[in-house]
Amino acid sequence: MKLTSGMVRGGVTVLAPLPPHSGGDCKPTAAFRLSFPLLLLSFSAFSLVAARAAIREIAHYKLAGDGNSNGMAPDTLKDTSGNGNDLKRFGAPKCMANSPEKQSGGAYVFNGPTDWYTLGRGIGGANERFVLEAWARAAKANDPGLHGVVSHGDGAEGYTLGQQGDQWVVFLGGTGGVTIGRAAADQWTHLAIVTDETGSRIFLNGVQTGECGRSGLRPKFTIGDMGNGREAFDGMIHEVRLSSFAPGQFDPMEDLLVDNTMARKAAAENRAERAKMIASLTRSQPGVRVVEEIHADRVGDDWLLKAVTQSPRVQVQVDEKAQTANIQIGNGLISRRFFAGQNLVCYSIRNESSGLEFLRSIKPETQIKVAGRWYDVGGLKDPPARNYTIPGWLPDLRTAHDAFLFDGFDTGSPEAWLPWTPRYGAPAAPWPPKGLRVSMHYRAPDSVPALEKLRVTVNYEIYEGIPVIGKWVSFENLAPGELTVEEMKVEELATVDFMDDQIFVESEYSFFRNVPTRWTVDPEFGCDSGPVFTERMSDLALKYWSPEALDKGFYAGGPEWEGEYRSRSLMTVSYPVGPWKALQPGETWSTFKAWELFQDSRDPERKGLARREVYRHLMPWTQENPIYMHILNSDSASIRRAVDQCAAVGFDMAVLTYGSGLDMMSKDPDYISRVKADFDYAHSKGIKIGAYILFCSSANHGSSKDSPVPDAYGGSMCLGSSGSDAFFAQVLGFMDKVGADLIETDGPYHGFPCESKEHKYHRQLEDSYRVNWERMRYFYSECVKRGVYIISPDWYFACGSDKMPMGYKEAQWGLPRPQQLVISRQNTFDGTWWRTPSMCYAACPLVSAYGGPPITRFEPLNENLTDYDSIMGSYFGMGIQGVYRGTRLYDTEATRRRVHFWTDFFHKYSDLVNADIIHIRRADGRDLDAMMHVNPGGKTGKGLAFIWNPLPHQVTRDFELPLYYTGLTDSARIHERDGPARKFKLDRDYKVRVPVTIPAGGHTWLVIE
Repeated sequence: MKLTSGMVRGGVTVLAPLPPHSGGDCKPTAAFRLSFPLLLLSFSAFSLVAARAAIREIAHYKLAGDGNSNGMAPDTLKDTSGNGNDLKRFGAPKCMANSPEKQSGGAYVFNGPTDWYTLGRGIGGANERFVLEAWARAAKANDPGLHGVVSHGDGAEGYTLGQQGDQWVVFLGGTGGVTIGRAAADQWTHLAIVTDETGSRIFLNGVQTGECGRSGLRPKFTIGDMGNGREAFDGMIHEVRLSSFAPGQFDPMEDLLVDNTMARKAAAENRAERAKMIASLTRSQPGVRVVEEIHADRVGDDWLLKAVTQSPRVQVQVDEKAQTANIQIGNGLISRRFFAGQNLVCYSIRNESSGLEFLRSIKPETQIKVAGRWYDVGGLKDPPARNYTIPGWLPDLRTAHDAFLFDGFDTGSPEAWLPWTPRYGAPAAPWPPKGLRVSMHYRAPDSVPALEKLRVTVNYEIYEGIPVIGKWVSFENLAPGELTVEEMKVEELATVDFMDDQIFVESEYSFFRNVPTRWTVDPEFGCDSGPVFTERMSDLALKYWSPEALDKGFYAGGPEWEGEYRSRSLMTVSYPVGPWKALQPGETWSTFKAWELFQDSRDPERKGLARREVYRHLMPWTQENPIYMHILNSDSASIRRAVDQCAAVGFDMAVLTYGSGLDMMSKDPDYISRVKADFDYAHSKGIKIGAYILFCSSANHGSSKDSPVPDAYGGSMCLGSSGSDAFFAQVLGFMDKVGADLIETDGPYHGFPCESKEHKYHRQLEDSYRVNWERMRYFYSECVKRGVYIISPDWYFACGSDKMPMGYKEAQWGLPRPQQLVISRQNTFDGTWWRTPSMCYAACPLVSAYGGPPITRFEPLNENLTDYDSIMGSYFGMGIQGVYRGTRLYDTEATRRRVHFWTDFFHKYSDLVNADIIHIRRADGRDLDAMMHVNPGGKTGKGLAFIWNPLPHQVTRDFELPLYYTGLTDSARIHERDGPARKFKLDRDYKVRVPVTIPAGGHTWLVIE
């Protein structure tokens, strides 16, 4: 029999045989394809196996007919291993002069439920590590039901090799069947399962085709059935063997009853190919350094106090003899380390400042689902019994037989995903951010030829000065036909429960309720510390959400707490549904980007400061902080009067507010011309201007056919419909014609599904989520290209949004002004843990929004100047832009001077009021409350603290300020308002106590130098 060699990749050997002719009554048969598919290997002569040392035979049966045809098989089937495990015959199996290629002696024919051999006891010595293998030939290509060829157990527990329908399977008692490969009638096939402490591997004709778990054993061993006489095999069996082996000593190339001569040759070729790939890792690339030993290059300074300028780099350590490599990407603050062996796997993510390791175990680099089947991309298989991984184990771990295989990497610089230049007071941050991109390339294994033209690239970015690693996945379809990525995981990290408090994930896919990050219990590992949840630990307990509860969202009364507090958490970043992306021939496509911040502390303030740095570094447009007014009416006189006032008091921008009457959907040329003239007038005064729009969130922006199916939000448009083309064109076109500088979008609130199969941009429910998000991102990117400032209602920062609500209930606007003042500070305190001041706006209705008595509004402004001054101080002092909604900003000269005082204050201390907020004491109306800006590199000071007195009497006391994040270590010069500076000594906790006197209902501020 002549064989043509293929390649061995990832442990899978592919050989193409010519059809055998075995003699006897066996007819020549065509070589067949397996369901995965693979091609057949050659058959062996057992004489080649007898001398193999790694295998210790426990039971060995040669079902030989000695050249006799149709003779009765013997009553006793002898165990040739010499261990005395002889089997007793049931029924009337016959001897046949038919055997696999190059083997002699014939076989036994089993014709149904009466024909089988069994042992009245189990076979010991093969519980932990064993090989169960058999040569079998099915009488039917498709035999309904389950039919055992050999069973090591009794079906309820144990292992069975057999036929189920048109598939060869391994059946694990209590678990079910796992496909080995497709069955073919009248063709000899070698079946094997190899079990050790790590799990089980399954083989077809010497080629690994899958993996499965383990099962317990019961005392029975049977050939031709599963041990109960009801699941008998219809066909021939030539040879059965049960063997054991020493730990790590089994070699499928040597130790199966298959002639793997050509496979060994192909394996040698594969080793040469792998050596070539490993050597390629050392080629010269930007940011790559080949080292004898990988070093962390740990930064000593606190990165939140002193800018870290160490450049990110890749270190590569190669072991040419073992054909393995270690790869680390790091920047002195964070490192991500990979091992390249049979495949590439990430085994360490480490915060270098704290020394904290974030991974307990390994996972594939990503996973994709194509044609209904999941595939690992990269990764190595760790034993299911372990819930942690030690680096020393990695060289002995295998890749999944059908995993996409690592094929090298390249590097480059991060690219800007939005065209941005600093404006409106934003610091001149580098854009794109300084850093390094590392793209890891993968190809399909030979065992999955249907996907051989699909290229997968897992991209990482690491940035200068921040412990963040970005990640996204790219695809390229080089096949002549369409390939659909049905589901996928951008990231999956095996970590522990308390890490949910220290891993923060931001992403482009921030889409109303559909969050891409989920924490669950890892189903792959069953060994952990067990449930330790108690009521006393309830503040630390991680809540595990079921996908069903998450999909219902928080507006459906859920999700509820599920599961136990465990030490085997799994953090997954993925599309909530889909993506179900159909890749056309030649098409490339990338997922959303995710950024993972690995924090060095569980302290809420420090965590918040670190999270805010994500936006300062990676979304610097969020640091733009123009001062703006909401104009109540859109007639020319109202616009121009408000614009004049904005210019007179130092405002930067004006917004035609909700209910103003401005119609961005108008196509009337006279109306557009009039609006343009008003906007030109604003520009002549140095004021930027734009408008609010109820963004595709009502039926009047599209026809019923453009609505999602089923209907949502009263007819809100599905952005995957053709109606979105007209809507986007109208809004963008209107802004272009009138010269709009900003847009405030009330929406899109598109987290809902759409089942329509008629919409232009999506095909069905499964891709509607992704498409709605991509269309929303498209619109915002078009705004950014035009230099349009974006105020949005939700967390769309990565897509270009500059600002969102601080957080409020519209019922607040109907409360008395004194209550609004306290609540405004509560909102600021609560809303700036994860956001910088510039990312938020707060509501300040100068006129009644929904009616109400005079005590609820600030108009007339001069008559309520004390409260007006207080609300401006709360907002301007904290760097928060208030939505001053009304017809004017001032009504008297005294009011104008007070408004101008606060805009001057905002500009004078711009480096402080736009800096991070330290949360000292939340407002509650019962005592002094305070917040403080800190900026270690500030020019006008290192800190700016505001202290408010909500009480009806004056308060004099020493007030404690925490100064660690000002960067001061020994002493501070502090002055109240514009008073003289006094020197204060910092205590061991970097705190000082400053005497203050604050009148009833008043406030003061302290500048720290």
